[in-house]
Amino acid sequence: MASSLSLSERRARRLARKSGQTVSPQGNLPIPGASTSLVPNGGLGEGGEGNAQPVPHQVITDSAPPLATSLMAQGDESIVRGNSNRQPLNTQGHTTAQQAGQKLARLGMMSPPGEIIPSSSRRTTETAQDVSAQTGIPVGTPEPGLESQALGNAEGEPKTPEMRRYLAGLVKSRPNVRIPGQGAMSNRTGGSFNEFRVRALSAARGLMQRLAANPSDRIVVPVSTQVIRLVEAWSALGYPDDLGVSPDEFLKEKTAKPGEILRFAPGEPDWKWRVKPFNPDGSKEFPPGIYFMRHGETDSVQEARATAHQKATAQLVAHVRAGKWKEAKETAKSAVGNGLLSEEEAGNAVDLALPNADDAERLPADQLLSAVSAAGPQKQQELLPVLQRRLGTMQDMSPEAQQAIRTHLGRIRSQAITPVVSR
Repeated sequence: MASSLSLSERRARRLARKSGQTVSPQGNLPIPGASTSLVPNGGLGEGGEGNAQPVPHQVITDSAPPLATSLMAQGDESIVRGNSNRQPLNTQGHTTAQQAGQKLARLGMMSPPGEIIPSSSRRTTETAQDVSAQTGIPVGTPEPGLESQALGNAEGEPKTPEMRRYLAGLVKSRPNVRIPGQGAMSNRTGGSFNEFRVRALSAARGLMQRLAANPSDRIVVPVSTQVIRLVEAWSALGYPDDLGVSPDEFLKEKTAKPGEILRFAPGEPDWKWRVKPFNPDGSKEFPPGIYFMRHGETDSVQEARATAHQKATAQLVAHVRAGKWKEAKETAKSAVGNGLLSEEEAGNAVDLALPNADDAERLPADQLLSAVSAAGPQKQQELLPVLQRRLGTMQDMSPEAQQAIRTHLGRIRSQAITPVVSR
């Protein structure tokens, strides 16, 4: 009797069964008898548990190319957002951040001692600037460690029950697994939960040390919901030095609104660190502490349709990712000719879609050569050494093929900055 399960569901079940396999301590799976905590960060990215694993992606059921699903990010569908670090605030997002800043300013001094430390994503730095304009608190250097996890090919995908189970399984049982691919809404390759956990909580611990050195400060920290959930999951175990967290606490579905604030500070009676909601409307003071603030709204949350600019960008990148160079060139020409993209924007989109040096090592030689040919000057500098290593001495090639490749490489090396439409 044929199975009633879809191909995606059967694949997800196979992944789940693999997650239950016995792994050596170097694999960094939860230690028996300590299932409420993820183990320390030793050996991140090493061994079998650090290898990329298949994602239960719609492409296996004849869906659109992975990056094309980034259009869902501009719609109302629930999607996996991951590390969408390039998205700006929309008009409502700026209003939300400004209103939060006004509420904080009304609680006390217009310029209380402290600093605003956003993550390095555009949406959080813009939130920081809006809050600073209302409170007078200066914006410090953005902290890259506070970025959310890069989710690779899962980014931009529908948040189906299958996808939720897959991501939850990685957090609970395979925290060293790096999700393959590059994010549809970011320029980041996929990372593991443990990499995110150690990076973000190390940054949070740095903020704690900063407050301890200046106990009267107010440190406002615009970040994503994912980072706040991670701090709460760390708090659930009492902030262990190994940065262990409660997976169940991290995976709790919570209602969160843009601009919401949580205060993170020692409190009476035992002066232990706690993270609690902070409502400026219901508070009579703005006490010292670390204030995690959810960034304002972005177009991915508010707009029902992608703009023509966003559609052209997504289509161009999808063609490049699929190796459809002719279609990519035609899309770029059309977008530039119609004023939807500038030549610089089209070139940046192509370079964004091309693999990084590590991923390029795994491409067949002909695909790697095409990628180098399509790249802009800066991206070529990254990929050319990989291509040269792969080709080696070219002894196995015919003299004609060797000469053709040398001629092509020479043309690439001498290529100046040229419009993407002529690449």
